[in-house]
Formats: sequence, C-alpha cells, structure tokens
Amino acid sequence: MVWLPIDIVIDDYNVLAPDLAWVGEEKVPPPATRLLPVSPDLVVEVRSPSTWHRDIGVKRDLYARHGVRELWLVDGMAASVIVCRLGSRGLGILGELGPGEALESPLLPGFSLALEALFAERRA
Repeated sequence: MVWLPIDIVIDDYNVLAPDLAWVGEEKVPPPATRLLPVSPDLVVEVRSPSTWHRDIGVKRDLYARHGVRELWLVDGMAASVIVCRLGSRGLGILGELGPGEALESPLLPGFSLALEALFAERRA
C-alpha cells in the first residue's frame, strides 16, 4: 500500500500530487516510494478554492494525455462528484453524481460508495 503524499511524474515537465491516486496491481510501486513513475489508473481531486480551476482544466488534460483512465472531481461545496472517463477525446465527463447516488467504477469491481455517506458530515 502506498500512502500520500506521493508525487506522480506525468512527463519531463510536470509532477502532480493528486488528493488520491489508485493503480492496478501491475503498477504498484515498491514500499516507501514517494514518486510514482507511471500514470495512475484512477485519480481523485477534491475541490479547493485555490486549485479547482487547475483540477478541472490543465490537470484533467494532463491526466488524459498520460493515460489516467478515470478522474473523480469531488466538490464538497456542491455535495457532488464529477466522474470523468478516458475516451477518444480525453477524460470526458460521464456524469455528475449527488446525494442518493453511489460512486462506482469498472476499475474497482464490487466498490460502491453512497454519496450520502461521503457528504454526511457536511450536512451535520
């Protein structure tokens, strides 16, 4: 298991540090690695006032160009998650999920996260 912070070497000019990254078994780095030399399969970015515009713009484009298969953009203010999947035109928006829906991915068979649970503290 790899714990954050971990930097992802996207290319010779870009090193990104997403809020969460997941790689399949074939890409798992050695223990205590602080640099991930391959693109993760799934990236999660959580909305921050100072970085959101980069998450949905420049970083999304970089992730797509370098083979990230899925991107989840978590917006705690709106209690929603924008799900992007890699296609022929990059990381296209598959949909926006909110309360009453569950976050699932073909990359994580059997995984399901009810967004009610994810955003429960926000409503309390």
